[in-house]
Amino acid sequence: CMLAAMNQDAPTVWLADRQAAQHFDLSQATAADAARYQRMRAPRRRLQWQISRALLAHAGVARAAQSISHSGDFAALVRDAQAAAVGVDLELIKPRDFMRLARAAFATVEYEQLRELLSTEPAAVPLYFYQLWTLKESFAKALPMPLAAALRECVFERQLAGWRATIPTPGPWHARVWQPRTALVLAAVAVGPQLVAGPHAWTVRCWPTPADAPWPVKLDLSTDNTGWCA
Repeated sequence: CMLAAMNQDAPTVWLADRQAAQHFDLSQATAADAARYQRMRAPRRRLQWQISRALLAHAGVARAAQSISHSGDFAALVRDAQAAAVGVDLELIKPRDFMRLARAAFATVEYEQLRELLSTEPAAVPLYFYQLWTLKESFAKALPMPLAAALRECVFERQLAGWRATIPTPGPWHARVWQPRTALVLAAVAVGPQLVAGPHAWTVRCWPTPADAPWPVKLDLSTDNTGWCA
């Protein structure tokens, strides 16, 4: 991850870990945020709030579209002044009934592809599922649209020639999925008429703990359905 100073308005994806909670300062919160925090009773919810708000404070003020997400002991933030809107989703990879969830929430073609993967490479199902889920939730935030609608209407189909994405928006968009930790999947989406063709110039940053290695990019897609996956 890059830790050097950079333009705060540049397309940037941040990942904060549990150590960020040590930098949380309730005295710097707005009155509304402070009152909301005081009403929280669950320790896990308080910890996630501390991590995400410390990350926001560390990232500083920027004139950019932004979105935030948290999962487990991590929080993610995406900012992008080139986009009209952005979305980010962060998910811990953990055991779930993936096929039941996919049948209930995903498009039929996605469920069928997961079922085929289950028969040929079952160990790959969790990562594949979370790649789809984080993409869909990121688009739900960026477009914006209800999550249930995004799960069904933002469709990602893996074909022989690459990926085909069907997104309910007429404007340009970019999407990328990383695996910043073995058990963590992070997706970011940027939408807006000012976006240009070609790869989007997101920079990734870890705080306060530096990453041991660059984040593996698992999937990269854009409006014209040019993209690739690892």
